[in-house]
Amino acid sequence: GTDTATVTITINGLNDSPLASDDSLVTTPDDPTSINILSDTTGTHFDGDSDGTPGGAYDFWFVANDSSNTLYVDKTNSTSGSGTLNNPYSTIAGALNNITSSTQVIRILGNGGTDGDLRTTADSHNYLVGYDDNFNPLADGESIIVPQGVTVIIDQGAVIKLQNTVIDVGSSSALEDRSHAALQILGTPDAQVVLTAYGNDAVGGDDDGPSDGANPGDWGGIIF
Repeated sequence: GTDTATVTITINGLNDSPLASDDSLVTTPDDPTSINILSDTTGTHFDGDSDGTPGGAYDFWFVANDSSNTLYVDKTNSTSGSGTLNNPYSTIAGALNNITSSTQVIRILGNGGTDGDLRTTADSHNYLVGYDDNFNPLADGESIIVPQGVTVIIDQGAVIKLQNTVIDVGSSSALEDRSHAALQILGTPDAQVVLTAYGNDAVGGDDDGPSDGANPGDWGGIIF
């Protein structure tokens, strides 16, 4: 024979009022019944916090950029700028030298160059970091040292040329605390971020004038 049972489920909502719909399952004795339960890659059911047992919560967070915590940099801006989205700094050094206690993000914007296309880099307006062959500082500063508590975001289409310098993220000694510094490079397959040597004329044209071109060791890479 068959029988019907009622199962009561109580949901205590934390935010919106809960909405639950009645459901039922009819089966017969000795008839195997299965349900599908979401599992992680190890086979554990609903292991939100990856501790090996079912349940838990998976927390994530990100630093949103808005006008109150972000300084913007755009090489195409004709003025020195003030760091806002409508009037960004024109150099990376301008942003790094003007951070305040509320600054959480420095956003280096890409540009499409003369053709306005982020996918092409041969004509881009480049950020220049480090020193030239005569050891004069380049337009965007002597280095990119990410300050404490700041995330530097490099957007798609940005081209940064470097020579005799590095990009430094985090504390490099016990004497200077640059904890919680971060670097995000947000290139895409179609609109890449390019980090290259100052002497590389194939990207963004000739920025260094007559030279021996790009060579291994022209810049020191990214140090985390």
